[in-house]
Amino acid sequence: MKKDVIYIDVEDDITSIIARLKQAKTKIVALVPPKRASVLSSVVNLKLLKKAANDKNKQLVVVTTDPALLSLAGGLEMYVAKNLTTPPEIPESSSMPDIPSDTITSASRAGTEEMLVIDSDKPAEETETEVDSEKLDKASTKKPKLAPISKAKLPNFERFRKRIFIGIAVLALLIIGWWQAFFVMPRADIVLRGQTTNVRAEFDVTLDESADDLDVDERILPSEVIKIENTDSSEVLATGEKNEGDKATGSVTIYNNTLQSRDLVASTRFKASNGLIYRLNTAVELPRCNIGLFSCSSPSETNATMTADAPGDSYNIGADDYTIPGLDESLQDRVYGEAGPMGGGTNDIVKVITEGDVERAIASLEENEETLDFLAQIRKEAGDDAYVFDETLTSTVSGPQLDQPVGTEINQTQVSVTTTSVAYSVARSDLDQLLTALYQEEVGEQQSIAETGIDNIVTDVKSSQANAVVGIIANGKAGPNVNTEELAQQLVKLRFSEAKNITDNLPGIVESSIDLSPFWVGNMPRSADKITIEISDPEL
Repeated sequence: MKKDVIYIDVEDDITSIIARLKQAKTKIVALVPPKRASVLSSVVNLKLLKKAANDKNKQLVVVTTDPALLSLAGGLEMYVAKNLTTPPEIPESSSMPDIPSDTITSASRAGTEEMLVIDSDKPAEETETEVDSEKLDKASTKKPKLAPISKAKLPNFERFRKRIFIGIAVLALLIIGWWQAFFVMPRADIVLRGQTTNVRAEFDVTLDESADDLDVDERILPSEVIKIENTDSSEVLATGEKNEGDKATGSVTIYNNTLQSRDLVASTRFKASNGLIYRLNTAVELPRCNIGLFSCSSPSETNATMTADAPGDSYNIGADDYTIPGLDESLQDRVYGEAGPMGGGTNDIVKVITEGDVERAIASLEENEETLDFLAQIRKEAGDDAYVFDETLTSTVSGPQLDQPVGTEINQTQVSVTTTSVAYSVARSDLDQLLTALYQEEVGEQQSIAETGIDNIVTDVKSSQANAVVGIIANGKAGPNVNTEELAQQLVKLRFSEAKNITDNLPGIVESSIDLSPFWVGNMPRSADKITIEISDPEL
């Protein structure tokens, strides 16, 4: 009979051996341990092996000559063999000490864990297993008694590993939060209160698109013309009607009761008694009248065809007399026409765009244009670092542009108007620098400029052509001459008390206040960028 052979290494533990036993393909499994295999020197481990074999309906044979292992196997009535070719048998056992109830953990390589509770005081009958030998058949069928097996789960190491990862993530968040709280978030707002004076500057400045740098002496500011286009459109709903039906036609006899022959061109109008207009289809020559003794004895007659001036069944009329509106009034009763019934006119009414429709759409566009804030759009286009001179704004309108012309057979169309707006802008830093230089000329070196008043200047455009000239009136404030950038660098990382002592003793400063944020911060920020310094009047 075929059998699987499992060779045990000295390093193998009981769980790995049980896993290999369970994976065996044959019913009989031979277990070959090395000499002095400590893993099989335990009665508990041997019972676990036997239990695993019985669970898988396999017969386990231990191949060994070790007296101690033979004695243990005999006590458990396990089959042993001297080698792989000798028949297995149950050896004689020596007296075996009682094994107290104990909790034994066995695990397979696949990760399954079982908790076995062995109680020697509670016997259980085991089934008989056949072996590949005559001696196995003659062997005693008595089996060692095992306690009932209860199962319990070991700690979930996967969950434990997840908890470790979660702990690491929480620790990382705590570190990041600590870094944010004590290195990124801290800010200091410092107000230096000293005696300030009002300063004023009134001057003309040239906004030069071609200039690269500020020229304080010549009052020239490098500028840029910001241009935006807004195209607004509106729906034109057709309210006009047009008859696309057929035109009525018929024959006409034209009479000429004059002494002169006459030529009527194609499309000559003929007017019926009800006012409807018909036109000749072709040119007609009218001979002069039939002459009597000295005058016309009878009019000449010429036949022709004509077509209604417009489609519609209203032109289907009966026989009627016609005048020719294009002739002099004196000839109206001497050159005329007579026609039989006119027919063939039909109605096919369709919607068309009219001038009134377009005018209404344009009026709605003009209302929309009034609500558009072109300056806001230009300021957005220029950016926060630019100063836009509002008074230089000019706008031009092009259009309206119709998608379909007036008279088009359509239910609706679009009309659009494009507005182009332009305005001059300069860099705020250049304008601030110019204002500071002009203020400084007034106050001297003893004071520094605390505020330029750039956002409250009054401007007056004196020339809006290329290189526009703008008059400026500005009001600022001068205060103690404190280099705020150097002061911020000096205060970095200092304790609050140290920083307060420095700011209180600055020349020209009456008092100072330092506001640290967030509330847990006790020292000045680690970067000068996080420190803002403002100079104001003592009473503020």
